Amino acid sequence: MLLRTLGGLKLQGSDFYQTKPLLLLAYLATEGAKERRHLWQIFWPQASDPANSLRAALRSLKRDVPGALEADGTLLAPRLQTDVQDLLRALEHGAPEQVLSLYRGTFLEGVHLTDLGLELEEWIYATREFLAKRVRACYLEFAESHPAKGHRESAVGYAERAYLLAGAPALEPEEMERLYALLIGTGSAYATRLRLEAEDLGLTLTPFSRRLGVVPSDPDVKFAAHRLPAAVSTFVGREAELHAISELLHQDDCRLVTITGLGGVGKTRLALEAARQEADRKAIFVPLDGVASPKQIPVQIAKVLDIEIRDSEDLVLRLAQEVGDAALLLLLDNFEHLLPGAHFIPELIAQCTNLKIVATSREPLDLVDEWVIPLEGLVVAGDSVGGDILNQDAARLFLQRGKRARLDFS
Repeated sequence: MLLRTLGGLKLQGSDFYQTKPLLLLAYLATEGAKERRHLWQIFWPQASDPANSLRAALRSLKRDVPGALEADGTLLAPRLQTDVQDLLRALEHGAPEQVLSLYRGTFLEGVHLTDLGLELEEWIYATREFLAKRVRACYLEFAESHPAKGHRESAVGYAERAYLLAGAPALEPEEMERLYALLIGTGSAYATRLRLEAEDLGLTLTPFSRRLGVVPSDPDVKFAAHRLPAAVSTFVGREAELHAISELLHQDDCRLVTITGLGGVGKTRLALEAARQEADRKAIFVPLDGVASPKQIPVQIAKVLDIEIRDSEDLVLRLAQEVGDAALLLLLDNFEHLLPGAHFIPELIAQCTNLKIVATSREPLDLVDEWVIPLEGLVVAGDSVGGDILNQDAARLFLQRGKRARLDFS
């Protein structure tokens, strides 16, 4: 006979449904033998005759669930198994798969009685938190052992279960650090949510943990300066677009800006100028025109960042581990022939809290979090005459390029 207390309260194989007697069974099966006086005091604290209420409950159990209890004078002892006992054994043996199958919900989930005493209510909630905390610790330890073994899907699954586990007490700071390392290291979407929860508590979570078996280099040292091509000419015009890009890069909700336009319209020059004006983060230029396959984009980024990639390694995870929380701006230039590979960007920026990306492409990357700056050719206003035309961007650029071809050009 098995009493199920996880995710509800039900006696397996029985139609007996009276909540108070079943709760009495659950209490005794969990806490062990108890005196009758103790039981009637906590189960019927407001009854005019609590001893009689206990006797009525015992009669119901004896009639409908014979053999569930054993009386020895004033002492009552349980004689049935519960899923809590099975769960505790699985936890002791470190069997997470069995724990997962047994933990169907919180302890005594959905059990609500209006006449419960304060002591019994506290017991229910304390037991619920105790069990959930043990289960969470089991999931967390299991998840931490899996990235090192190459089982990324199992790791993220158990890490997310640990984070979302119902009934568990609030996470301790150390647990938050461990969970954050797992969630961000496995690319879970819950990493950002956990980080924001921690910030509300005044905590700053570090992106990575030595528990994952990888110790990243110091990003503040590794990315200490801009890595941009030297400017070969004066940048002309595009003040409005430059301002728009700068505004976007300083918005917390903007992590990816894509400059779009036809070939030769000036996307790369604009992106480089915007990057040079960035004082808050170090800008790194990543040329993609020589990359043949979308799968090679992370490889190219790693190459530019001087990050060593090992065979069969998760490339995005490795990049995220090295970038960490460094304030970086990656300039991904000429993305248009690699659009199917853009899906790695949301995963990367989710794991690197201070990373922003500016991409140039003839077409948008078609990502949800993308901000697009469409670029058109510089034009000369139709009503410009005489010397006024020389003050317009298109004319200034024309003169600059003419002088590069002929010094006497004017």
